[in-house]
Amino acid sequence: MVDPSLLVLACLLALSAPTLLICRALREYDRRRTTVLADLSSLGRTRASGLIAGTVVIAGGSIAGIAAARVCSDHFDDVIIIEPDDCLTPNMRDGVPQYDHMHIFPNMTLQIMRRLFPNFDQQALDVDARILAADPGISAQGASAVPTLLPEMLFVSRARFEALFRRLMFLSCPNVRQVRGTVVGATLRSGAIDNITYVPHPSSYPQNPTSAGDANCEKTSAQSPVAIRATLFIDASGSSSLSAALFPESASTLPPVETYDPCVSIVTGYARLPDAQSTPPNIGFVRSVVHEEGRVGHVMRVERDRFCLSLAARAPSQPLPTSLDSFVSAFSSASPPEPWTHALCPEKVERPWNPLKVDSCIWVKNHKGERPGNYISVGDAAMRLNPLFGTGVSKALMDATTLHAVLEALPMSCVERSPQDGWDSLPAGFSKTFFKRQAPRLQKLWVSNKALDYAHPTTAVSQEDTRKTGSYFRWYHTSLMSLAKSDAFVARTVAEVSQLSAPESDLYAAPLFLKVLGAAIMKRARGWQKK
Repeated sequence: MVDPSLLVLACLLALSAPTLLICRALREYDRRRTTVLADLSSLGRTRASGLIAGTVVIAGGSIAGIAAARVCSDHFDDVIIIEPDDCLTPNMRDGVPQYDHMHIFPNMTLQIMRRLFPNFDQQALDVDARILAADPGISAQGASAVPTLLPEMLFVSRARFEALFRRLMFLSCPNVRQVRGTVVGATLRSGAIDNITYVPHPSSYPQNPTSAGDANCEKTSAQSPVAIRATLFIDASGSSSLSAALFPESASTLPPVETYDPCVSIVTGYARLPDAQSTPPNIGFVRSVVHEEGRVGHVMRVERDRFCLSLAARAPSQPLPTSLDSFVSAFSSASPPEPWTHALCPEKVERPWNPLKVDSCIWVKNHKGERPGNYISVGDAAMRLNPLFGTGVSKALMDATTLHAVLEALPMSCVERSPQDGWDSLPAGFSKTFFKRQAPRLQKLWVSNKALDYAHPTTAVSQEDTRKTGSYFRWYHTSLMSLAKSDAFVARTVAEVSQLSAPESDLYAAPLFLKVLGAAIMKRARGWQKK
C-alpha cells in the first residue's frame, strides 16, 4: 500500500515543476520587454550585412546624443551631431543645467559602456574614476550595512564622464562628425523626414586638430542655414519641445504627454581633501538622509581628492546651503559626521554652490502618436525623470541600446535604395517599431519613480493621477528596503533592480514576496499583542 503522504508529495512536485517553468518564462518575457539585458550581447558590433548608405542627423551632443552616435556608427556610413554648445573643452554646459551637479552611474551604465568600448575600465581609471560596489550605505571606513556581493557602479563627475565618452566615441568612430549649431527646421516627404535645417554657430573648434575628437569636429564661421539630407533623424536635444516645433502636426496625431512636478531643489558644491590618504581608496559614495523637510544629502568622491557635495530638498522652506560649513552642518544633523568631513577645503570653481530647481518630469508617449517614419527621440527628449533617482544617464544609454537592437534586426532587403542619389531609406514603419520597443522600458522607470515621488505631499501630481496612485508599490518598496537592512538576499535583489541590471519582476518573486508577507504578518501580530 502506498503511503498517502508520498502521494501528496508527488502531486505537489508534479504541480510545482510546470509552475516553475511558467514563472521562468514570464521572467524572461519581462526581462526582454522592460530591460535591455537581452540586447547587450551584440552591442558594439558593426552591422554584419554592411553599413546603410546615408546620413544620421542627431540634434544634441550631450550623453544621449553621443550614445546614439556611437550606436549609429555601427550601422550607417555617415553620422553628424549638431550641438548648440561649444562643448569640446567646456567649464560649464549652458544647455545642460544639471551639468555640474552630482550624477549617478548605475551598473547598467557600466555594462553598456563596457560593450561599446572594450577597454572602458582602464580608460575610466586613467581619468581617476572609480568602479566600486553599488552600496549607497557605505561609510568612509568602507563598512557596508549588509555584507553581500553587490553589483558594481561607476563613481566620477558628470564632466569627466561626458568628456571621456565623447573622446572614446570619436576615437572609435571615424564616420561621426560634429558641428556647432541649432536645428531649426525639417522638410517631410511621403511621411518621412527628407532634410534637416540647422543654423551654424561660430565655434572655437581647433584649426589644427590634435586628437581624434578635434578632427571629427568641424569648425564653422558661416551663419546661413544649412540643409542636410537625413536618412534618420534622432532628437537628443533634451527638450520635448523640439519635435513640436519641427513637426506642426494636428492635435489628433500628436502623442499624449504626461507630466508632474516633484518640486525638488538641489544645491551642489565641490571640496578637496588635502590629505587624500585619510580616507580608504575604496570610498566612492556616502549617503545620509536629513529627515527635516524631506531633505537628502550626498557626498561622492569624484576624483582622487575631490568630493562632490549635494543636498536636495522637496519644496524647501529654509534656504539651501551656500557654503561648505553650512552643508556639513546640514548633512550631519541626522547622524554623526564622518571625521574627515571637517577636513574638506572649499574648492574655487566658476559657480560654487550652484542651486537648481529641478524641471517637471515629462513622458512623451510617442508610441501612441504619429511621427515621421525616420524620426526617433532619446534621452530627456523622450522622458525626463527626477534626477534624485539617478537613472537619467542609464536611460539615455538604454535608448541607444534599444536603437541598436531595432537596427540590427533590420535586414538589408527592407532598406530601399533611391535610384536618384543612391542613398538608402529606412522602412516606413521604422519609428513605430522603435517607439513600441522603447515604451515598456520607459514605462517601468516612469511608474516606479512617479510612485515614490507621490509619497511626498509637496509633489504636484499628474492630472491623470491621484495622491494614492502607486500606494501599493510604495508599501511594498518600503517593506523591501526595511528587510534589506538585515537580509543579504533581499539587499542584493533590490540593488540589482535599482541598478537596472535585473527586471523589476524579480522584486515580486516568491522568495521576496513571502519575506515581505511574513514581515507584514509579524508586524500585525505584534500590534495585536500590544493591544
